[in-house]
Amino acid sequence: MHTGRYQSVPNACDVLSNKLFQEITQGKDSGVVEADYYEQEYFDRFENDKGEVGHFYSNKQECRRVSPEWFGQKRRNGKALKVDLTTYREAGMAAKDAKDCNPISPSRNITGDAVMAEEKIGDFAACSFRVVNSPTISFVAGRTQVTLTGYGDWAPDSPEEYVRAFTPIAQRVVNEVHEAIEQGTRSRVPTVHPQ
Repeated sequence: MHTGRYQSVPNACDVLSNKLFQEITQGKDSGVVEADYYEQEYFDRFENDKGEVGHFYSNKQECRRVSPEWFGQKRRNGKALKVDLTTYREAGMAAKDAKDCNPISPSRNITGDAVMAEEKIGDFAACSFRVVNSPTISFVAGRTQVTLTGYGDWAPDSPEEYVRAFTPIAQRVVNEVHEAIEQGTRSRVPTVHPQ
């Protein structure tokens, strides 16, 4: 659990709950959860079009859930889903650093072209692209960049199909991230009682 400026950020495994995993994959959750939480705040340097240097400050976490079949000999029959959350100090940083869906981003040279979502997802551009052999969907929820990656035969193989199938899921995740951050922010505000 984070404190300070990231205190209101939801835990990645709370966002990708076993209930949500089962709803999305239409499979059983094995109960095995892999999570990485990075305590430190990261920063990236950027230069704007005026040559001024600035920094993006963020915190990262990820969670992956798998079905029981994932551990068998026919792994592709299993289902796995991973969510990555990169939360910035402020929403403007999240939108400015959203390289995944930027068509002129150098990351496009690595992962290939991104397929843009036709419907609105979150607070910035949303798209799907390939990460190794699995398509992923990337979007921004407030000050958090989110990626959802499905592994196994249950998930569509092409970014075009993936973005269509995962748009309603991503919209739901956006709402859950917004709600969790709002609740966390409200719980940090001290209550003043008149005397």
